[in-house]
Amino acid sequence: MFMAKVQTILSEVELYASEVYSACKEAFENAHRDLDFLRLGKSHFESSPAISFDHAVMEFTERGVLIPIDSG
Repeated sequence: MFMAKVQTILSEVELYASEVYSACKEAFENAHRDLDFLRLGKSHFESSPAISFDHAVMEFTERGVLIPIDSG
């Protein structure tokens, strides 16, 4: 589970996964409303590299911490 302010996540994605950031930004900028939904620009979203947040950002950031939890 990841918890952070939106601006923190965006700045880390922009820094460590700039291609993902650019594709997502373009998808958002080319979004359209459909009833109660915001539909992202499909071609822009699909152009994003397929990489998990863990591998794209968390392996490199110095702003994250791991907190063990027993939620049993």
